[in-house]
Amino acid sequence: PSGGTRLRVAYAARDWGEGGGGSVAREMLAVISLHSRDRVFPVCLAYHSDLHKRGHDSPAAQALRAACSRRGQFVHDSAASSADPVGSALRINKLGIHILVDLEGWFDPFLVRTMAMRPAAIQVSFKNFVGTLGAAGPGRQGPVPWLLTDRVASPPDLAQLYDEALVYLPTTYYATGHQYQSAQKLDASSGPPDLLRRSESEQILDDQSSRLPAQGFLFGAFSNLRKIQPELFDVWLRILRVLPTSTLWLVREPPFAEPLLLRAVAHAGVSADRVVVTDRVKGPAHMDRYKCRAGVYLDTWPFNGHSTGVEALWAGLPLLTLPAARMAGRVAASILRAAGAGLFSVLVSRSFD
Repeated sequence: PSGGTRLRVAYAARDWGEGGGGSVAREMLAVISLHSRDRVFPVCLAYHSDLHKRGHDSPAAQALRAACSRRGQFVHDSAASSADPVGSALRINKLGIHILVDLEGWFDPFLVRTMAMRPAAIQVSFKNFVGTLGAAGPGRQGPVPWLLTDRVASPPDLAQLYDEALVYLPTTYYATGHQYQSAQKLDASSGPPDLLRRSESEQILDDQSSRLPAQGFLFGAFSNLRKIQPELFDVWLRILRVLPTSTLWLVREPPFAEPLLLRAVAHAGVSADRVVVTDRVKGPAHMDRYKCRAGVYLDTWPFNGHSTGVEALWAGLPLLTLPAARMAGRVAASILRAAGAGLFSVLVSRSFD
């Protein structure tokens, strides 16, 4: 834009609440809040028909909508449907958007079809889909020509894995904020926690879903159980055998995966009480229970924990990860690189061994 016109940047998502992935509002709040008021007019585009059911009454969602309304505009396109991407594209075009940011990718095919209409001059992919759309044809660009990333998440020597042109941000592409990540604060004045012993109150979780062991090192792996691949789970069970007083702490999500994992535990000759599976507490408060209880967060492979990994770091929990080739398996390494070179060198593994 020329003159004093502010750059109109639109972020498009199915919803901006705590439904679905749950982290959109909490993490994008930091992005919206840091835009220059003089230079950027942010527009948040929501495409879900019932925002209330998608968690838009949560504190993070309300704060996001308020921030966007103060600085720019919040648009709820409730008329959007999978049968009318052209109409949606026309409505976006009428908003005079300069840069359109797709936060969903193939998580929402309707948005991809809308982007294919090219309603904005510049269209980029960012955040949630974590990878290439793979939608470009021979000799032509895909619906979203650019991908915002960084050199750890998408190394230049792996650029051939992407249809999009890679736009590198200086540290990590994974924008986030702490405002709604944790309700509690770490108290550094009290010294480091005792990671080998837990008090009676620390053993019993607030929802009474299970009981943690009183003694021994506790490894936490709090991502969705569907992300745990057999090769990685075998490594975790080997760790338990090497450290006979340690315990692995998992989250019961989805529930049907729990008996399958416990069957693998029994097959490996590890006692069932060495693996504790608990319910997940909804919202960012689920990370508060890990403080002073677990000692290390074990990341999943080849699909990392993303928002869960960030929340673990905010809770003061070291994150141990093994990068994969594709972007979805390099997010934790990207976050650790931004957190500090020391963390990156110590907590980013090079192999399963």
